[in-house]
Amino acid sequence: MEQIYMMSAQDIKELSDSVGGVYSLSILSDVRPATIYRLIGGDFKPSASSLLKLNMVLQETEFEDSLNTIQRQVDNKRAELLEELNGK
Repeated sequence: MEQIYMMSAQDIKELSDSVGGVYSLSILSDVRPATIYRLIGGDFKPSASSLLKLNMVLQETEFEDSLNTIQRQVDNKRAELLEELNGK
């Protein structure tokens, strides 16, 4: 079984910002915008269901960040090799 990260209000705010706002996070996670606003405000702790859904979005964004990093590395290496080939 996968471990679920207990997200603080700040964690949820940062996740919301990283995906384009509360509405985008709501669409991606299937958690109502009002619930996300309450969680960010610290009004209450997330339910197990909301926490699981938010964790799934967090994992997806981390995966996408990893893919973007790898793509940048490949692009940089390609540019270096092309420079090397063109320089000879």
